[in-house]
Amino acid sequence: MAVVMMRPFGSPPIRLIPRAVRATVGLPLVFNSSEGRVAGYSLNVSESGILGSFQDVLEVWLSGQLTICVPEHPIYVETRIVRVEGKEAAMSFLKLSELDRTRLRRHVEAAATAEDVAAALAAPVGPSAVPDVPDPTSGE
Repeated sequence: MAVVMMRPFGSPPIRLIPRAVRATVGLPLVFNSSEGRVAGYSLNVSESGILGSFQDVLEVWLSGQLTICVPEHPIYVETRIVRVEGKEAAMSFLKLSELDRTRLRRHVEAAATAEDVAAALAAPVGPSAVPDVPDPTSGE
């Protein structure tokens, strides 16, 4: 017997893993893809992805190289656009070297406020994270 998890239309996605700490930082960005080169700046950054505002509208699922201009020297990361709202694009990191991951983690931790950390810790985790929807694995 398969367990099927459904959520009400319009409800937030079910989060099965803890949310990464996101720091609200405005770093210059350059996104290079088969569609060309687009500049922008970050709205928030985590170890697993970035939300940026760009000069042009980007396409969902487009992959490319993102240059994150941190103070020490640029970080280059292969990304995929996973969500677009107007000129804002959320990108998931696909390939990030351990050295750059460590540098980015340190930058995020240094920029993260107490509110950023509290928001990450308070984000619901698991199938029961959607209000009024029972956890199908609980047997209730």
